[in-house]
Amino acid sequence: MKEGCIISLPMKTTIKKKKNQKRQAPQVDLKKKSQRIRNDKLIQALFVISLIVLIWEINIFRKTFITASPLVLTMFIIALITTPLTFRFLIRNDTDLDSMNWQILFKKSIWRISKAYLIIIPCCFLVNWIVFGGLSISGFMLSNYYLADNKCTEIPVEIIKISELNGRYRETYVEVIMPDNSRKELFPPKSIYKNWEIGSHQTISIKKGRWGYDVVQW
Repeated sequence: MKEGCIISLPMKTTIKKKKNQKRQAPQVDLKKKSQRIRNDKLIQALFVISLIVLIWEINIFRKTFITASPLVLTMFIIALITTPLTFRFLIRNDTDLDSMNWQILFKKSIWRISKAYLIIIPCCFLVNWIVFGGLSISGFMLSNYYLADNKCTEIPVEIIKISELNGRYRETYVEVIMPDNSRKELFPPKSIYKNWEIGSHQTISIKKGRWGYDVVQW
């Protein structure tokens, strides 16, 4: 029998180099970890303080002759400015920020943005809206009220509606027509509005606020 010869022919093969590097778990830096904990506590404290001040500001808003729309718009603009500045401070995962920073984020189409960022960015905006926007507006409203002129002026108003707010605590409010024909919802104490009737003309005392917005004095 003839012995078979095995002939090895050179074959062209394409070798694709794949980088299969295992991601090593980052070493925990105790200093950075403690700093992150302090940052989280600071954010939580600011958030709680802002909510308390906003509740306080709502009570002052009811006594101030100003509309809500410019206040909400101002809070929105402040949040738009502060959100990019505080985004890295609020997010825990710095690696994600390096892979998709704000410049790349606004250049990409909304459909190409990571789903996580569609949740993270609105949350960061909400925090900035409440903390920086809320504290700014509250400072404006509180200073306008508590630094108002001492001189009181009495003005006549016409009562057009006396009703209650829906909710757990049914507060009574009175809608009046001011001398300039504008309408305002007032929240007087019961000792004052108990003798008021719809269609009657009453007198209220107002002061000139620190920033020009009148405030009512009960």
